[in-house]
Amino acid sequence: MSVLTIEIVLFLTFCTAVVVLAIKDHQQNRLPDYIVLPLALSGIVVNFFNLFVPFETALLGATIGFFCVQTLRFWQIRTSSFTGIGFGDAKFLGALGAWLGYKSIPVLLVGASMLVLLLYLRRKEKPFGVGLGATALGLFSMQLAS
Repeated sequence: MSVLTIEIVLFLTFCTAVVVLAIKDHQQNRLPDYIVLPLALSGIVVNFFNLFVPFETALLGATIGFFCVQTLRFWQIRTSSFTGIGFGDAKFLGALGAWLGYKSIPVLLVGASMLVLLLYLRRKEKPFGVGLGATALGLFSMQLAS
């Protein structure tokens, strides 16, 4: 099997997991661990072989992505009476960082924030995973096209 075929199969697997997560978050406001954690682990394993980004970039992406949202989550818990950012959002951004690298984190955060605000303007709960998923699919597609 050629490297290009492997990349296509991995990309389609990534897309499937991300779409399922976005649907679950839209419907249930949940990002289940049984999808997020294998997505994160597979991103690290895939990039151990430098298929999409260098391994170090993937590890940094997973770490920075997780701790970036987790820090916002802790801040929100300490300063307000409700939690809008869930632990699943932190894990999901970490998983996306493992696939796309640390350089993608600012684009994912800004793109997801804008998209969620536009899509869910009139809804009390705003599922951030939907924005993360859509932004990640666009970003990954552009990365593969170049």
